Amino acid sequence: MKHFGRSILNPTLAILATLAAGAASAEPATPAPSGFRDYDSNGDGMVSPEEFRAKGGDEQAFLKADTNHDNKLSSEEFAKAGGA
Repeated sequence: MKHFGRSILNPTLAILATLAAGAASAEPATPAPSGFRDYDSNGDGMVSPEEFRAKGGDEQAFLKADTNHDNKLSSEEFAKAGGA
């Protein structure tokens, strides 16, 4: 009975060690946000002047990008402005 236990245990440990090594080197399941999503910190689908400034954006660039003058940037406005 001991022989059977060892014959199963060693391959099982090898598989677990391989899985653990793969998990440690795997990329995160959710990629880091970029572009518009970086600026839209509250996730409401719009970038406010405060969110824009928090990422280092300047007021004049925000006003120029806000083509419909609603004091927020949509993803389309953001993209047309070159991703600020």
